[in-house]
Amino acid sequence: MTKKVGIVTVHKNTNYGANLQVFASYKYLNGLGFDCKIVDYTIPEHEKSNYLFSWLKQSWDGETNKSFSRKIKLGIALILSANWKRKRLKSFRSFRKNEVRLTKTVNEIADVNSLDIDTVVCGSDQIWNPDIIGSINPMFFGDIRGIKNKIAYAPSVGKEKYIDSDELKVKNLLEKLDYISVREEDTAKYLSTLTDKKIETVCDPVFLLDKIEYDKVLSKRKIKGDYVLLYSVIHNEELTRVAQDYAAKRGLKLVEICSAKEKGAKHKQILTYGPAEFLSALKYAKTIFTNSFHGTAFSLIFEKDFYVFNNKSRGSIITNVLSKAGALERLISSNVESDFAPIDYSV
Repeated sequence: MTKKVGIVTVHKNTNYGANLQVFASYKYLNGLGFDCKIVDYTIPEHEKSNYLFSWLKQSWDGETNKSFSRKIKLGIALILSANWKRKRLKSFRSFRKNEVRLTKTVNEIADVNSLDIDTVVCGSDQIWNPDIIGSINPMFFGDIRGIKNKIAYAPSVGKEKYIDSDELKVKNLLEKLDYISVREEDTAKYLSTLTDKKIETVCDPVFLLDKIEYDKVLSKRKIKGDYVLLYSVIHNEELTRVAQDYAAKRGLKLVEICSAKEKGAKHKQILTYGPAEFLSALKYAKTIFTNSFHGTAFSLIFEKDFYVFNNKSRGSIITNVLSKAGALERLISSNVESDFAPIDYSV
């Protein structure tokens, strides 16, 4: 049995789901007895977001309105955001440093040969989504010479199908994999039209660990008292309004974990949490409102009362996991007028 495993995935960013799926894969494989590390490879576009100045510059360069007045306002906003962005970066770096082991840094596929690994596991998250990665990147398909075993575990395409040119590249790359699994059933059906190889549907890596493993790494409780937690991967005004209404009717405070403050928000918004603090906030919340897959996943893992706004940009991934958990009624699109029956987590 091969022992040295390298996980190829997106691991350096300030995205909770991305960092926690990396941790789960790493923890699970090492628990099986493998000598597992995260291959320290980052595409240049993502590498920039790991440094404060580059992150601020990205925001500046991404502004389409270059009028003088807009530049002044944006410059002030970026200066004011520097402190919380610095703290957020530090929180994520600390989690990665404490909880996973990285290989030496590699900048291209050829460098992986020097890592002395037998098997690459590609996944999970949206490493097969060119809109996220920037292209169809052979590294994330395990197209690496000298590696004995090439496995795809739970990567996501993030769309219904590729454009024709990308589809041809993916078809060729799939043929080089020894084992293929994906996160969504729709994706498995689609990719099966591109290859004769069997494609299985598997759970996201975060479900491979029991909640006790997350209890070991989450931070001490940060938010006092009973609260409703709002976590949206894509800001949604209606979701925010429904969460506010729910909390107000029950006399609970509303706390939001977000990546940017919304002007005029009357509830507490937290921007600096890392993965450990994020897990703590979920664990101790009275109720959770989210439109995030990983927000939904950890609501289930921590056995919480929760409600999900369907994030259609993520395809069927949220409805799939709710269906398998027998909790489709938790998918809502408007106010929660009365408390739902508690979810039976004993079955």
